[in-house]
Amino acid sequence: MQRRAIEFWKEAGRLVSVGLMSVILLGVALTSGAKVQPAGRPLLFGLSFSCDSRWVVTCGDKLRLFDVRSGEQLKRLEAKPDQRSRSVAFSPTDAELLAVGFESGVIQLRRIGVDRPVRQLQGHNSTVQHLTFSPDGLSLVSVSTDYMAVPAHGRLNYWNVADGAMLHGLHCKGETLGASFSGDGKRLAFCSGNRIEVMDVESWDSFGSAELPHGRQTGDPFGIVVRFASNDERIYVAGGTSEPAGEGFRAMGLLWKVTLDDPSSVDLISGPFAEQFRRSIAVTPDGTRVVTGYCQRSDGHAIQHITMFEVAEDKSLWTTLLEAAPGGIIEPFGMQISPDGKLIGWCNAGQIELNDVQTGRPVRTLKLLDP
Repeated sequence: MQRRAIEFWKEAGRLVSVGLMSVILLGVALTSGAKVQPAGRPLLFGLSFSCDSRWVVTCGDKLRLFDVRSGEQLKRLEAKPDQRSRSVAFSPTDAELLAVGFESGVIQLRRIGVDRPVRQLQGHNSTVQHLTFSPDGLSLVSVSTDYMAVPAHGRLNYWNVADGAMLHGLHCKGETLGASFSGDGKRLAFCSGNRIEVMDVESWDSFGSAELPHGRQTGDPFGIVVRFASNDERIYVAGGTSEPAGEGFRAMGLLWKVTLDDPSSVDLISGPFAEQFRRSIAVTPDGTRVVTGYCQRSDGHAIQHITMFEVAEDKSLWTTLLEAAPGGIIEPFGMQISPDGKLIGWCNAGQIELNDVQTGRPVRTLKLLDP
């Protein structure tokens, strides 16, 4: 990574058009064959585990709270937001506090069992695509991209949770997507177009920046989700490229690895062809194992491929194949590992899958009370 200015300007001329990218990040890629969610069916965009691993909350058309052990959908988030939420995150230190990002750009801090938001944060003019708390729970980072602007540009805001004050803000000319704190809270990584950006949190200076390689692909790569791993020595980025295909585009999922002791090098991890973008990646609490997923069509069926691999050797430990649930977004969304390290969860259309971290085997599927 080369050090550069805080304002990250990305070159124009991306293969992915503004219109296509806005559809992609709604979770309905034109190239995937996914259909727009029919009226009346639930829509899930992401999930988050509480810090005690007791609850899991989902965002989308509604906020839904589940008891992890029993699988029961609870009645503690009855207040209905005025519009859809695109991101949600539990505090890593307070099991009853969560942040929710809405399509309007508004962020709400909410408490379990309380109908009204504790605090409302305003600093985005477009959908809040991702939220992440600092490890100590004192700060919150939110990211958004304004796809109505030409060219599209993004925004990253850094908030004080206690009083809702915005401590820092970054304007990025280009899509600004997933963000992640290092385990010690000293670094912040986020995706900005075809680059991975890393900030020093204390000084709020750029720690470095690296371009995501596209390998043999012709499309311009972009990252969607980013995570630290291996004692903060590595960063994993999931995303893809959009390849020209006839009169349209063809999606391809990619996965990258950044090693911070040699940050000028970004490795494109080889693996099976993924015909959908890789939208999810999760890391075990000890940072030694990574899980990622994508969806691929086979014999007329959409099959989700969920794989765990060991960070030290990039060695695959297990792979689980699961048919995508009908009537919704076919890619695995919002993948997270519970803080106790026992379960991995993700959104599968209108339901939530919970699998065992050690074996990859299904533990339970959380069904919605209000399909």
